[in-house]
Amino acid sequence: MFLSFGASISGAASCPTGFAVADGCFLKGKYLGTLLALILMDPLGGQFPLAFAVVGNEDCESWEYFFEKVKSLGVPGVLESGFSLMGDQDKGMQAALKKSFAEVVRLKCTKHMERNIDRFGKKMKQMFRKAASAPPCSLDTVMEDIKDENEEFFAYLSKKDRKTWAKGAVCSRRYTHTTNNMSEGFNSVIGGARKKEVLGMLDTILGKLRQWHFDRKGSAVGAAGATSEDTDVLGY
Repeated sequence: MFLSFGASISGAASCPTGFAVADGCFLKGKYLGTLLALILMDPLGGQFPLAFAVVGNEDCESWEYFFEKVKSLGVPGVLESGFSLMGDQDKGMQAALKKSFAEVVRLKCTKHMERNIDRFGKKMKQMFRKAASAPPCSLDTVMEDIKDENEEFFAYLSKKDRKTWAKGAVCSRRYTHTTNNMSEGFNSVIGGARKKEVLGMLDTILGKLRQWHFDRKGSAVGAAGATSEDTDVLGY
C-alpha cells in the first residue's frame, strides 16, 4: 500500500533543498509489516514527509515498489540529478534506488556505521567522526592519521565508498547532515501509531500531517513580511 497526501505532493515542489532521508520502521500491530517513508528537508531545515508505503518486509523488492511509486508522483526536482538521499541500513535500498533514480547520490548514516566499528575501539570511533565531518581540504590528512593509528581500521574504512559517508568527499547537497536523525525523529513522532492496525496508523499519520501543515502555515504567516498568499505558494 502506497500513500502520499495531496498537500504534501503540492508542497514538495517548494522544497528545493535537494536533500531527503528514506527509512523503514517495523510495525507492531497484529499483521506486523514495515512502514517505508520518504522525508524531504524543507528550506528551513525541517522535515517535510512526502510519501509512505506499508510493505511486508524491508528488502530490494519493497524499495523498488516504493521508489517507482514516488517516481509516478512526478514532483519536480525530487530525487532528480544532484539530489542526495540518506538512509541507514541498506536492505536493498541502494540497488532499488539505482534502478529508479540512478542519478541520485546515496548517502549513509554515520551513526549506524559506527555500530559496526565498535570492535576497533573508542578512539577509532572518534577519529571516524572527525573524518566524516572533515572538509575536503583536510579529509586526506585525517585518513592518514587513521592509517598511522590503526592500519586494520584504515583498511576496513577504505573499502567503504567515501562519497557515501564523508562530507568532504562528495559534492552534493548534504548540508550538515551525517546521520539519519530526520527519519528517526519522524519515527518517534508516530511511535504509538505503529501499534495500531494499518488503517488506524495511516489515519494517525494523516492527522499529524494536517496539524503539521496548519502549524507551519501559521508560523510562516507570522513571520515578518509574510502573507497568507505567500504561504500558499510555499505549499503550507
